[in-house]
Amino acid sequence: MNLDYTPDMFNQALIIIENKVLEMGGKELEKLELPTPQRNSGDRLNSAMLRETSYDVKELDAYITANEPLLVPD
Repeated sequence: MNLDYTPDMFNQALIIIENKVLEMGGKELEKLELPTPQRNSGDRLNSAMLRETSYDVKELDAYITANEPLLVPD
């Protein structure tokens, strides 16, 4: 099977790799001396926003319910 890779496919793969590296607390690919993906600033903001807002609401509610009574009054 012979696949032709387009620049868009290569760029999308770089974006996925860079996102995974950033999620693990790493650096941008450029700092690792790897090719950097072409993306606009909105892509980076959107992935950061998604990472910061991806949480389990039920789990957080249970945590608050369990720990709020442990707070001491000021």
